[in-house]
Amino acid sequence: MWGTKRRAAAGVGTVVAATVAGMVLIAPPASAGEVKGRCDANHGAQWADFSVTYRTEGSYDRLNNYWWDIHGTDRHENNVDMQVKQLLTTGETVIKDSASVDDAGPGSGHQIAVGALPRSGTFYGAFQFAFDLEGADPKCKGKTHTF
Repeated sequence: MWGTKRRAAAGVGTVVAATVAGMVLIAPPASAGEVKGRCDANHGAQWADFSVTYRTEGSYDRLNNYWWDIHGTDRHENNVDMQVKQLLTTGETVIKDSASVDDAGPGSGHQIAVGALPRSGTFYGAFQFAFDLEGADPKCKGKTHTF
């Protein structure tokens, strides 16, 4: 018969313990992480800060959010493209390609990210921004630190 007990670990989160035939099995608590980056365009007149947040559960990192903060324009037609890529010995590959966010305003925004990535891999978030200005729209690309 399975039994489940939950108890809070001081400052760490929730620990789940299951009993099986008198044995106690304890799962480690999930932890969270964030990797950040920045890019600029038009000689630094427009820029964006960005990040990917995730939580570690066992042998996987589960994606939570893509986050960005657009600066240098007050228009609401900026474009944001996001991907999660995996580093390989032969280069890199796209693991998660998210829908483009059109009409992103100045300031911060986010999009829910979904996916489970094996902890054995090395990943990063890749972002591309097109800043809405009169005439040609300056662009920048950047990536987060790896996780």
